[in-house]
Amino acid sequence: MTQQLDTRTRRPRFSLALFGAFCSLALVMATVGVYSVTSFATRRCTKAIGIQLALGAPQSSVYLRVFARGIRPVAIGLCGGLLVAIGFGHLLESQLFGIRPIDPVAVAGGVVALLLVGVLGSFVPARRASRIDPLAAIRLE
Repeated sequence: MTQQLDTRTRRPRFSLALFGAFCSLALVMATVGVYSVTSFATRRCTKAIGIQLALGAPQSSVYLRVFARGIRPVAIGLCGGLLVAIGFGHLLESQLFGIRPIDPVAVAGGVVALLLVGVLGSFVPARRASRIDPLAAIRLE
């Protein structure tokens, strides 16, 4: 019986493992993408951030500004993605058997995962920007 069960579930298990691997790769790529874009935008503004810090701007305000710059596109994409997911969920309702088109647990899990990607991708550039040496930043160009 165990051998029969293994034979019948081998293909679905492989498909799920492959799907999980691709999902993990997509999350890593999204994290690297958010990090890269935020880091690039921060490096372009290094001189302005240095001047703000030299004029007395608190590090926390610089950190929050850069962090918000990285999170904003993620939040906008999440809102748009949720609308599209709801629309396509209702369109594909006839193809689903035994599952609701919009599962609250799955949607909440996806939102949390993508917000975590945005936080992880924005954290390092924001921290680096808040610790810029004002003199070095002004002398940069």
